[in-house]
Amino acid sequence: MTKKQSAKPARVFGGCLALGLLTSAVFAAGVTSATATQVATPSPIVGDKPATAGDGAVSYAINLAENTSDANFALVKYLVTQAGGAVTQPWPEIRTYFAQSKSDTFASDFAKLAKEKNIQLVSAGPTRQSEIPEYEQIPLPDLKKGTTVVAPTKPTSSTSTDDDAAKTTGTTPVDSATDNTAKISGVAPDESAAAQEATTSTKESGGQQALASKGFASRNTATSAADPLSDQLWGHKAIGALKAYDVDTYYAPVTVGVIDSGVDSDHPDLAPVVDKSLSVDCTVNGIPSQQDERWRPLDQESHGTHVAGTIAAAYNGVGIQGVNPRAKIAGIRVYHGDFAMPEHVVCGFMWSGQKKIDITNNSYYVDPWDYWLVNEPSQAAGYESVRRAVKWSQDQGVLHFAAAGNSNQDLENVTEGEGPGDVFDAEPRFFEPEDIPVDLPNQLPGVISVSAVNLPTPKADPATAKLVRAGFSNYGKNSIDVAAPGVGILSTVYGNTWQKFDGTSMASPHAAAVASLIKSTHPGITSDSVVQLLKKHAAANYSRLQEDIEGNEYRGSGLVDALAAVTKDQPKPQIAEQVEYSTDGGATWQESGNSNILAQANTKLKLRFKASGLVSSAVLQDSDKVLDTKTTAVRSATGDTLYTETEVDVSDSTLALNYTLQAFGYNNSALADDDVTADFAYTIVPVAATPTPVTPITSADTTKAAAAGKLANTGANGAIAPLLSGTVLALLGAGALTLAARRRTKV
Repeated sequence: MTKKQSAKPARVFGGCLALGLLTSAVFAAGVTSATATQVATPSPIVGDKPATAGDGAVSYAINLAENTSDANFALVKYLVTQAGGAVTQPWPEIRTYFAQSKSDTFASDFAKLAKEKNIQLVSAGPTRQSEIPEYEQIPLPDLKKGTTVVAPTKPTSSTSTDDDAAKTTGTTPVDSATDNTAKISGVAPDESAAAQEATTSTKESGGQQALASKGFASRNTATSAADPLSDQLWGHKAIGALKAYDVDTYYAPVTVGVIDSGVDSDHPDLAPVVDKSLSVDCTVNGIPSQQDERWRPLDQESHGTHVAGTIAAAYNGVGIQGVNPRAKIAGIRVYHGDFAMPEHVVCGFMWSGQKKIDITNNSYYVDPWDYWLVNEPSQAAGYESVRRAVKWSQDQGVLHFAAAGNSNQDLENVTEGEGPGDVFDAEPRFFEPEDIPVDLPNQLPGVISVSAVNLPTPKADPATAKLVRAGFSNYGKNSIDVAAPGVGILSTVYGNTWQKFDGTSMASPHAAAVASLIKSTHPGITSDSVVQLLKKHAAANYSRLQEDIEGNEYRGSGLVDALAAVTKDQPKPQIAEQVEYSTDGGATWQESGNSNILAQANTKLKLRFKASGLVSSAVLQDSDKVLDTKTTAVRSATGDTLYTETEVDVSDSTLALNYTLQAFGYNNSALADDDVTADFAYTIVPVAATPTPVTPITSADTTKAAAAGKLANTGANGAIAPLLSGTVLALLGAGALTLAARRRTKV
């Protein structure tokens, strides 16, 4: 699925755990200028105004050393003005500014001023290669007259043409008869129509007309049965998502941020799940705004809405259901038309971190470059700003997923890329061996990259078939984390309808939604642990992915698994190691300990066994006899505590007992593995029992004890056994019980 103004299919809205070779810019230890005794700091990377911007204003990223003081960070705003620019958005959390200027030497002039003030600059340079569109222009110094020029600061609405609509959706036609069809859509030319299940177009309006003209069949809204179109979700079937929805367990709240072209919250399948309080627009200079619901898409922009539907379309009797219909969606709009520039994307990532959004999906690449060069002056600052925003949001606990891209390229051996997308007729780029082309954001550290897979034949069973790489999907042995369905994916689109799209943009939300299921059913789990479980479950499905006939490794850990996400490696209750006992009918309790404790004969002891955490019920048994059962209606992220009890008659004889405690978790599925069983064995020794004879051993310790009036007998092994002294008799009066050193837990 393509994006931007070019009709070429090359990369699509469409990412990866970063290549191990990628590194960030080096930050110096301080902000003062170097002296003979200090380690020299690296020179900043500075890129001035691109010639392709003409006389217009250009947007810049300014990245300071991360240890820049608050005072120096505040001073930068003044220096920007002195250099002939104006600040648009500061991000103090990552020590980054965005600014605008018409000056040809703005970045160089700012770098000189920063050096004079001993402010360490890492990079400063343009975020795009063309001038800023009118709706983003702000008042700037007039370089000739010394006055300011006032420009509009609010975006203007625009209506795309049919051709523009097709380009901005990030999709690829699937009915093309050209050779490109197989390469781009992942469907062989003679299978294209079949892959669409021969769906018929209905009367559409607006964006639906545009997309239908490109080969996407429209769907009528149907309400005759629950989610009537869900049977057409082959991707859901392939990863067990439809079955996963029926699993009865606890689901903690989870929010997935769709960083994209906006989400249509009026769509009947999305209205119940979009959280408007967490949705935001970032398309005007990367300034977060919730005014007038600007985070909603422009007319005919369906890409973000399609992504959102795959993740969490409501289970409401209309259209389809998402992989996780219980999740909430935050629409984070970074696209205005064709482009998402660094300042827009940084805003999206920073918003996700500030609002503690759990997971984000990123089915796009950061404009204007399809691959960014880390140390190239015209690209270094934009790259670094995005890297910092991703890292900062990850530090806040946000987990990011990204589409691997639709260029059919090896991400570990990229030799060619497109020219800047905001420059008309830009020439292709050819990379040198020393270049490090980076796809933003999918090749940044910690971002989970998702490749796209397809059915081997249109009529194959999605639940059992060995899936194949989509012909357009990027690949790479060490660059792909997991695979997910990405061809002929039916989901929500603008205009209250549903359509099928192709692309890694469609694969990534499948994986992000599965991660949200793991997050939801494992309250309190860290992002790293979510990834570990995601990959573990995917690895169990590795055999579901066919080796690529061209040898292009696309599988990563394997195929994501929604059903495993809610049934495997589930959070389990905890069973306490120590039995608690009471000699006063349950008024007071104490732990038994791990060695035999004498108990007063002819009394009753109460015993209780503790199960806690995400526990729904506990059953105490003696062999096959159920002694006690406790249940709770509590379902929360912190769980509950249940005690099962029994009573024991202490006679004149030693008594050996065995108990089994079963603790059941929240998950009621027969496939779930969240139940725990523990066996307990212990001995009650009554007071009347005769102690085993022992041979007294005299030692310095026992001599001291005797001198202190504390008599002790010791066995041959040197262990001290308490006699019935006054202290011991006091203990016996209270009664006592202990566990033997044997306890076995089964899960």
